[in-house]
Amino acid sequence: MKSIRLIFSLVLHVVVAQGQNSYLEIIEKSKGENSYVLAKALNAVGRTSDSYTVLRSLYAADSSNLDIVYDLGRVASSLGYFNDACEWYSILVEADSSNLMLKGRLAESLFRIEDYDLSIKLCESIIEQDSTIAGAYTTLGNCYLALGNKQEASIAYYNATNWSLAMLNLRCVILR
Repeated sequence: MKSIRLIFSLVLHVVVAQGQNSYLEIIEKSKGENSYVLAKALNAVGRTSDSYTVLRSLYAADSSNLDIVYDLGRVASSLGYFNDACEWYSILVEADSSNLMLKGRLAESLFRIEDYDLSIKLCESIIEQDSTIAGAYTTLGNCYLALGNKQEASIAYYNATNWSLAMLNLRCVILR
């Protein structure tokens, strides 16, 4: 991971050495060719807000690129822009409704914007498709707790813990 950060840092230094002052100027000049790498580099070196700006301009130029949409969702979440994250993850879930990881990220973002009912429905849908996903139980428990339903929250947390422990035990057996 350290070497990847170093490479991304070098990419940023090369860009700056070329005398380009703004990231939007870089995007304009490169016609998007290196902008996605730049966005990844910015994020890797902790310039998350700048990465988000670059990704949004890339999306404006090519809204069909789901890799950009995925990164927009991740970066928006890390910046605490959960309304935006919901928008990006909704696009992805619409494109691939069978992807439970994307549904889980959308459910978590919905929880963060206090849309508990929709988050609960999504978590229940995930659990219906795969009852071993501890993250769906955790988000479900968080929603129930926020709604004051402690009994349902405790059941969800219990299930999350059981599946987390089961996966931990499985990993220990595999590593032996």
